[in-house]
Amino acid sequence: MTLFVGIDPGLSGALAFRNGDEMSVEALPTLKISKGKGNRRILDLNALARLIDNGTKNASHVHVFIERVASMPKQGVASMFAFGETYGAIKGIVAAHFLPMTLVTPVTWKSKLKVSSNKDDARYRASQLMPRHAHLWPRHKDDGLAEAALIAFYGQQHGGMA
Repeated sequence: MTLFVGIDPGLSGALAFRNGDEMSVEALPTLKISKGKGNRRILDLNALARLIDNGTKNASHVHVFIERVASMPKQGVASMFAFGETYGAIKGIVAAHFLPMTLVTPVTWKSKLKVSSNKDDARYRASQLMPRHAHLWPRHKDDGLAEAALIAFYGQQHGGMA
């Protein structure tokens, strides 16, 4: 059986591990660093590598599905650079673990699973498709957890190896 990993990139994103009907989700690990007069968050690369190690170590077959992202209109240059840096780091860590990965656009997985662009809809639809796991994304701010779970579910249903 294949373990499907879904990753919603970004600092508020998450990763989900789906094996058959079993599911676990984790927020992407971040660190706070000082910058000028304030703080900013960055991806904790070592913690993410450990999460992927621990989540995949007992699986004989793994396939990772990462939401393919691009720049968005009206986003600042600095924020898009930081987002791209996070996205690239995620892909690099997955590649360094020699795990097969598929990049899937939000339009593709959301249309197949009938999920709107509304963040709360992701939580609602994830709960419909995976009612046994609805407790994993109970709060409004848990949309990243729900989206990662939906991406893993999409991989299992539409794009994966058996």
